[in-house]
Amino acid sequence: MKKVYLDYSATTPVKPEVVEAMLPYFTEYYGNASSIYEVGREAKAAMNVAREEVARLIGAKPSEIFFTAGGTESDNWALKSIAQDLKAKGRGNHLITTKIEHHAILHTCEALEKQGFEVTYLEVDHQGMISLEALEEAIRPETILITVMYVNNEIGTMQPVKAIGEIARARGVLFHTDAVQALGNVAIDVDHDRIDLLSMSAHKIYGPKGIGALYVRQGTRITPFIHGGAQENKRRAGTENIPAIVGFGEAARPGRPPSPGPYRETDRPQRKAQGRDSQCGTRGGLQRSSHRAASGQCQSLLQVCGRGGHDPFARPSRHRGIKRQRLHLGLPRSLPCPHGHRTLPRVHQRVSETFRRGFHLGGGRGLRP
Repeated sequence: MKKVYLDYSATTPVKPEVVEAMLPYFTEYYGNASSIYEVGREAKAAMNVAREEVARLIGAKPSEIFFTAGGTESDNWALKSIAQDLKAKGRGNHLITTKIEHHAILHTCEALEKQGFEVTYLEVDHQGMISLEALEEAIRPETILITVMYVNNEIGTMQPVKAIGEIARARGVLFHTDAVQALGNVAIDVDHDRIDLLSMSAHKIYGPKGIGALYVRQGTRITPFIHGGAQENKRRAGTENIPAIVGFGEAARPGRPPSPGPYRETDRPQRKAQGRDSQCGTRGGLQRSSHRAASGQCQSLLQVCGRGGHDPFARPSRHRGIKRQRLHLGLPRSLPCPHGHRTLPRVHQRVSETFRRGFHLGGGRGLRP
């Protein structure tokens, strides 16, 4: 059976060169990076190189990168630590986010609400975009944090991050973005975009699972989320996962194949449309938008559920000359069809009918069977 994997927004295969870079740190350079003798220093040196590569990918300083177990931990750390610290200082107890965030953000906000915080959930338009005017109106004197994801993992909408960052900076509010889906697919520059905190994960850019990072702008105070040793400059306790960190750094290195999607931000501040329309263009009458990102390597929507409940994956008729072949398709979990047997995914419920009748496919390196 041939396999075609079309859910690169969920995860990506690990590149062979990433695996090759990681292997020696399981058996040969196995030291604890906190140790002061040679094998420990070797591990720490490798970790520092990886930190530099990850920092370069978003235009940050290596000292602003803190390794975590993934995007979910990074999101939790950013929101909970900032919120609790600023509330304790009397700065406020109000956060702003959107209704189409990843559950790592939404569920964290719900947990904070149970602790007495107030959260405003912004609506989005028919394409999944927030209103900057609504954002400005939602800011109060007690607002302490705005968190808006860079690229949506279900429909590919790329929010106006720079404009959001400028609004937050002007109003004295910290700005966090979940950039897990944007990393490696959109040219991120934390200084240009006025970002104070940014979450990322390796397994969306052909790196290993179980490793991520949180960017914290220099001068932004953030208290530890996990307590214990003095790792990560006393910010994140726990023995560092050196093989995974090395893999993250290798995946972030220059020369990674560019996204084949139709949009990749290469020239700031203007976005240039590029890529192969034949591979990642629009289907089913959907229009390309400058707000769609190439996240997941091919973040276009493909309308597959026609009127009348047509199933595009139904078996072909037994016509002469047609060779039948078994094909395994790895499709997004949020697939809202065929035949309406599933409830529409939460993000699809908040966008236009055009988007509701489709789902996005995420392709990338190694797509073809």
